[in-house]
Amino acid sequence: MSRSGPWSFQTAAAALRAAEELGIPFRRIDLETCQEAQDSPCVYGVFGIFLNGKLLSYHPIGKKRLLELLQARTGDEGVHE
Repeated sequence: MSRSGPWSFQTAAAALRAAEELGIPFRRIDLETCQEAQDSPCVYGVFGIFLNGKLLSYHPIGKKRLLELLQARTGDEGVHE
């Protein structure tokens, strides 16, 4: 479980399910140090959802909203591993 609370764990699980549903590779990266959080491309340094290197969300979102974002993006540019 993440030190930042259960919401990040639940959101990561929802992101995994959405990615699996669309056949998109998923990778979770846990930031372990203050320096990693400071170096993160996320606005608040604690959470981010990326696709092909582009930030989709810097705050937790549910599976439904994530599916909408992913479908809109993958239709245009495809998914790169």
